[in-house]
Amino acid sequence: MKAICDFTKMPAFTLQEGTFNVIPCFLPVMGKPWIQHCIESIERLGVREVAVYLSQYADELEQMIGDGERWGLSVSYHLVKRNVSVPKRAASSAFLKDDEPVLYCTLNTLPALKPEHLKQSGRFTGSRDTRWRWCTRKELADFASLPETPVEALFLEQPQDYLDTLKSVLSSGGGNLVFLGKLLRTGIWAGPGCSISPSAALVPPVYIGSQVRIGDGAIVGPNAEIGQRSIIDSQSVIIDSSLLPGSYVGKSLDIKQCIIHRSQVLHVPISAVYTSTDGLLLSSVESSRAPGSSPAALPARILAAVLAAVSLPVQAVLLLLNLLVNKRGLIRYEAVVIPQQYIPGSLDELITRRESVLKCTDEITGSIWNHLLWQVLPGLWSVAAGRKRFFGLPARTPEEFHQLTADWRGIYLRSKPGLISEADVIYDGLQETEMLFASEMFQSANDSFRFNASLLKRYLKALFRGRT
Repeated sequence: MKAICDFTKMPAFTLQEGTFNVIPCFLPVMGKPWIQHCIESIERLGVREVAVYLSQYADELEQMIGDGERWGLSVSYHLVKRNVSVPKRAASSAFLKDDEPVLYCTLNTLPALKPEHLKQSGRFTGSRDTRWRWCTRKELADFASLPETPVEALFLEQPQDYLDTLKSVLSSGGGNLVFLGKLLRTGIWAGPGCSISPSAALVPPVYIGSQVRIGDGAIVGPNAEIGQRSIIDSQSVIIDSSLLPGSYVGKSLDIKQCIIHRSQVLHVPISAVYTSTDGLLLSSVESSRAPGSSPAALPARILAAVLAAVSLPVQAVLLLLNLLVNKRGLIRYEAVVIPQQYIPGSLDELITRRESVLKCTDEITGSIWNHLLWQVLPGLWSVAAGRKRFFGLPARTPEEFHQLTADWRGIYLRSKPGLISEADVIYDGLQETEMLFASEMFQSANDSFRFNASLLKRYLKALFRGRT
C-alpha cells in the first residue's frame, strides 16, 4: 500500500499579536510531535511506500521523518514550489499505477482511520474536511467527486485546535495514538526520570514527559501536557495548557489556556504571544539562572578553611594511602569553569582551570563515606579559595562537556560549581544519563539557601545510615 503525503502547506498559527516560534506540526501530543503521530497512523494502516511532497520547512521535516526505516517505511522526497498542486503532480508521476489506490494525507489534520475505511474511495471528514483521501491515481485530480466518509478526527490548524486536540486525546487515554509513559493512576501518565513533589497536585487528565521536575504546592491539570526536561517551580498552576519541552515556569504563576515555549507564552483565547524578559518567570531550562560573580560567599569560605585545617591529618593519611596503594598522588585534570557565558557555536573558546582530586567519581564505590573522604574533604580547599561551593554541580572535563546535550551545556555553564550535588544525595552510584540530567536541571533551577540546607540534611542522613 502506498501514501502521498502533501506536507507543503503548513502555515504558522494565525495570531493577532506576535509570532510563535514553533512549527505547529512539531507541537507535542502525549510526548510525541504531531507529525510523528501522522506517520505512525499511516504505517498502522498497512502503508509501506510513502512519497512526501515538501515546500515550506523542507529541511526540518526531512530530518524528522528520515528514510522511514524506524517505521518500516520506504520514503521518497519531492520538493515543489509554493502553490503547486500536489495531487496533479502526483497523478503524473510514476509512483502510482492507473488503478492503484493511494492514501492522500495532509499535515494539519489526523483522522482516526481504520482498515475498513479503505475498502472504497472516499474523502474523510470530521467536524470539517480533513483533506485526507483514499482514491486511485485517476481520482487524485478530482477530489470533489469522491463520496464523503465521516470519521473522528483531530485538527491542528489554529491554537485552539491544538488545545482541543490535547483535551480530546488526554480524556480518551490516548485514543488511537501510540505514546510513551507510565500510567501512574487513572488519567495521569509520566515518563522516566520525573521528580514530583509530594505536595504537588496532579489533576487528571495530565501527561508529564520524561525528566520533568514539579515543585512544592504546584497544581498541574486538568488537560495539561508538560514537555520533557521542563521545570515547574513551587506554587504555580497550569490548567488547560501545554508546556513545551525544555521550558521553565517560575514560582507562583497561574497559567490557563496557554501554550508555553521557553520564554514565549501564546495565550489562546486572545491569540496573542507574550515574550517574557524575566528569566525567573519563564525561560528555557538552559538559561533559568544567570551566572553569579563568586561561587562561594565569604562565610562559606571561612567555614571551609576551618574544616579543611581540622581535617588536614585525615587528608594526609588519604594522600599517603593513595601513594602506597594506587601508586599515584593527586590526579590533575582540566575542568570547564562554571559559571561562564554560554555562546552556542563557540564551544572551542571554553574557559578551563586545572583541578586536583584524590579519586575520580567513577573510582568511588561502596559507602557514601568514600565520597566524603575522597572528594569532599580534599575539595574544601577549593571552597576556601572561592572556586567552588559546598553544594553545586560537579566539574567536567572539556571532553565530558562536549558530550552533553545543548540544554545540559547551558544548565552546566549557568550553574554554580560545588562539592556535593543532588545526584550524590539521592542516587546510589553512577546514574543513567537522563536521570543525571534531570537531577542537575532541578538543582540548577532550585538553587537557594533553603534548597541547599535540605541537601545537607539529606546528605548527613545518608552518611549516618551508611547508604552505599
